[in-house]
Amino acid sequence: MPPTSQNVKKRKSSKHDRTGCLTCRYRRKKCTENTFPACGACIRLNLECVRETRRQVVPSTNTFVDRTGSELDVTSISHAHMLDTFHYDWLPGTQNIETSSRRRYAMKYYIKVLAELLTVSRKYNSFLSEFLPMAMESPALAGAMVAWASGHLSGMDGCYRVTALEARSTALCELVKAISSAPDNIPSHETNAATCLVLLTSEVCLGNHTEWYNHLVGAKNIILAARVQTGTGKGMISGPDAFKGSPEGRWVLRNFAYHDILGSVTLGTKPLLRGTYLHDITDVIDTYLGVASEILMFISEISHLDPISIIGGDILLERGTNLEPFEIEWRLKSWRCHSSINPALTGLAYAYRSAALIYLYRRMRSFVRLYICSTLQDMLLDLDSKIRSEVSNTLRHLAKIPLHEISESALLFPLFLAGGEAIGETEVDVVRFRLRLMLEKRNFQNISRALGVLEEVWNRRAEQNSQFSGVELDTAEVAPARFIYDRQACFAENITTKSSNIELSNALDTEDPPRWRFSKNGTYPAEIWIPDSTSRDRRSDLDEVKSEGLIITYYPCVVTDSKELSFRVRLNPPPDSIPGYALTPVKIFSACPMAYDYGQHIPQTVHRLPAPVIQPVAL
Repeated sequence: MPPTSQNVKKRKSSKHDRTGCLTCRYRRKKCTENTFPACGACIRLNLECVRETRRQVVPSTNTFVDRTGSELDVTSISHAHMLDTFHYDWLPGTQNIETSSRRRYAMKYYIKVLAELLTVSRKYNSFLSEFLPMAMESPALAGAMVAWASGHLSGMDGCYRVTALEARSTALCELVKAISSAPDNIPSHETNAATCLVLLTSEVCLGNHTEWYNHLVGAKNIILAARVQTGTGKGMISGPDAFKGSPEGRWVLRNFAYHDILGSVTLGTKPLLRGTYLHDITDVIDTYLGVASEILMFISEISHLDPISIIGGDILLERGTNLEPFEIEWRLKSWRCHSSINPALTGLAYAYRSAALIYLYRRMRSFVRLYICSTLQDMLLDLDSKIRSEVSNTLRHLAKIPLHEISESALLFPLFLAGGEAIGETEVDVVRFRLRLMLEKRNFQNISRALGVLEEVWNRRAEQNSQFSGVELDTAEVAPARFIYDRQACFAENITTKSSNIELSNALDTEDPPRWRFSKNGTYPAEIWIPDSTSRDRRSDLDEVKSEGLIITYYPCVVTDSKELSFRVRLNPPPDSIPGYALTPVKIFSACPMAYDYGQHIPQTVHRLPAPVIQPVAL
């Protein structure tokens, strides 16, 4: 029988009661007027009433269990809880604290929150176990870590933006000083390279998609400049091999390889260093990739594949004549990770393997398309089928990683590769959901940028059948502003269609919004001629010079015996002629820029052409 209110006995008060505010405790006063959110004493004295956060006794359901060890890590808590705790404890008072205190708080944030957002294993977190001891020896590395944490904190508290800039400036100055005056020994090279990598990661996470590469080049030069004597003292070891003598050096090499090799995929270039130096340092659980570090070597080899050469008219890509891509394919499919690894890390490793295969097949497909040969059509179909299969495999392996699992920090690359080739709505929705979840938890701007690129790719594919048929899209061919297929000028038709609901359309006499259909450059080839500023015959009074060039457009002729005709328009209309052109909004993907309608310059012979252009009304 439940007790009544008369039977309930109140517990006697205790001087060890922990429900009072921290402000009164600091003043060595008893928090008697314990009201919320501020106690009576703090209100009376106009003090900030700081409360102690609730303690966690039962481990969170998201606690990561690392099955590679014998002990259960019950001290780890989810990022959401840590972030809330940190924010509640420290951020409300940041308006009144000094810059030095903000640096300390930023370093604490790095240790408690930021380092965990990047690792796939709390037990093997080199951002803490390797970088923190190195930062004690290097002011540059310590400043870079503070700059990174402050930059991430500035998303919640704007006052940390100044702290981030100051710490970044300090880190760069200290790095210059360390490189120019530090002794030529391996520990110095390790800390300097680590500083470059932390600055690089900070730029990436904060959304600067250009400056990060400068830090990568700097780290490469530091690694190549390292030299150390062998144990016998009779020789020298240089370059990456000089870093392999310590755990810190090996972590720096894996960290560099992660950014260099995966960055080369999105940049469409070769890595700065070939990944062979990873050969004997991937037998550990890596902070970034877990047990998938060896996959980086395969991706590096794929990036080093050169376009196919032709000897005696034979295409070397045919099976049996050039085995390099097929050998990489066989080695990737034969690769296995250790069976006793945590299931989430196993799924992550195989997801990276499938992503590497997608990258390989895409490279092979681009090589095949360099040549017009009917015998290669079957190979193209086979490559497309393999890509579809590996997209499904990637998502199947990623499904083994629970939501909010710590190892999801490494999902960006496989999700981006799979999302770039995903066609089905279900696949697209899965990729979009996981990326949005990662972005919400981590607030890293490189995730936001990747998701934005994929959204453009998916929108482009959705419009392929009507507007952009025949264009094969690749995520590596997406420019920062729009796609590389966009032209300065193109034929366009402003098409208006009746609503699909005939009854509703008749009743309201409405039409669907007009849309633009663009003609491919292959149908109407265009050339842009630019005046030569160094020519002696240059005349500034010519229309071609005033408009900074001409657009010459060719089109088939169906009236005369000539195979094709052409017409020309000014590249940029002179100021006095601008009022003669209508300024028309043109929807291109998600943007709607204003463009000059050159339709008045289109000859009547173009209007009489058969399909695909029905009524070319604009240029």
